[in-house]
Amino acid sequence: MVARDISENRLVRLLPDYEPIEQPIFAFHAQRSRIPRKVGVFIDHLAEVFSGTLPAEVPDILSR
Repeated sequence: MVARDISENRLVRLLPDYEPIEQPIFAFHAQRSRIPRKVGVFIDHLAEVFSGTLPAEVPDILSR
């Protein structure tokens, strides 16, 4: 997510030898017939941004 900012020197890596453990991201919402539009848009955004990095079972959770 920040690789471009680091390569263009807008961000500086403070701990260059530290590699964080990758963690999955989950998005949950209350089960209703209609969720607020902004919640749906945010979940769609998360799914798009992290689509190449999510475990195989997560996209099923994100589908509405």
